[in-house]
Amino acid sequence: MNEIGKPRTVIAKTVEVVGGKRKIVPKMEDGKPVTRVENAKVWRVTRKELDGSFGRDRGRKLVVGFVAPDLLVLYPKGTRQKVSFPIDEIYRTALWRKANITHMAEMRERKVKRQEQRNRRRLDAQERRFKINIRKANAQAV
Repeated sequence: MNEIGKPRTVIAKTVEVVGGKRKIVPKMEDGKPVTRVENAKVWRVTRKELDGSFGRDRGRKLVVGFVAPDLLVLYPKGTRQKVSFPIDEIYRTALWRKANITHMAEMRERKVKRQEQRNRRRLDAQERRFKINIRKANAQAV
């Protein structure tokens, strides 16, 4: 693997149908694969390792790069499983997640409030039944 923070040359790839199946194949021009330099200004390795929910990548640290034009590149250290996202898409996802967290907190509060209402109504109903039973017992005793 290339050293972190250094420019590196990567082969540009496309999806083509080969033998009836879709495959990722290198782009070719004049019989040679097309390459491009991925020159990130910032490459960093995360401090924490991935947990067991990431399957075969558990125990690896993530490498994060900021590549022009406005792409964030992530991959587990020591692999070639690169994932890149536009920065605006990450921002959109973060806003959606923040709104979802706020909404779920409100729903939890409503649920607690409804449960308290149900408990109060249940106790009121028990009290009414108890009073009715006492009246019946008093009426029969007289």
